[in-house]
Amino acid sequence: MIITEIKKNKNAPGYAVIADGEFLFSLDGETVLKENLKKGTELSEEKVASLKFQSEYYRAREKALRLLDRRAHSKAEIIRKLQENYPKEVSEAVAERLEEVGVINDEEFARLYYRELSLVKKFGEKRISTELYRRGISRDIIDSLKEENSDEEQYLKIVEELKRRRVDLSDEKIKRRTVAKFIRNGYSYDDIKTAFAALNEEIDDE
Repeated sequence: MIITEIKKNKNAPGYAVIADGEFLFSLDGETVLKENLKKGTELSEEKVASLKFQSEYYRAREKALRLLDRRAHSKAEIIRKLQENYPKEVSEAVAERLEEVGVINDEEFARLYYRELSLVKKFGEKRISTELYRRGISRDIIDSLKEENSDEEQYLKIVEELKRRRVDLSDEKIKRRTVAKFIRNGYSYDDIKTAFAALNEEIDDE
């Protein structure tokens, strides 16, 4: 297989590699130079496979960087989203490299996301742990964050939310729905009961 043309893509970054008159793949300019690719270069099957991997790696990396430009992602999230369009080995290689250079940092992501879930969404510890785990954060990191925030009284968050929303706890239906909501949001029944008691309200034991 011989390269018959290398030309810059019109509507996308990189260069199109044409061999024997047919499009093979696109490569970034750095790879074209590093591999010394030019018209007349002969490519073995092994070389084509290697360059194809590099082509997919380049495009997957660009997609990953676009995703990270919009918001922080965990390593597992990036791999999962890349696998929608690229092979597993390419997706994992991109994520590994971005982690190596510090673009992806699961501890930093988890710490920021923990604060968002706690302070903005007002979730309890159990729900926060579940959401972090769903995004591929390791149990060790989750446990470490729980330890960092162990002095945070969960029931006080419930009291604050009840006051902020001015929930009418005199209505038994509203009270039951409110209790159910806090349970769904990751609070323990004991913390909910303590919060209600702090507001001179009672709820039935389970």
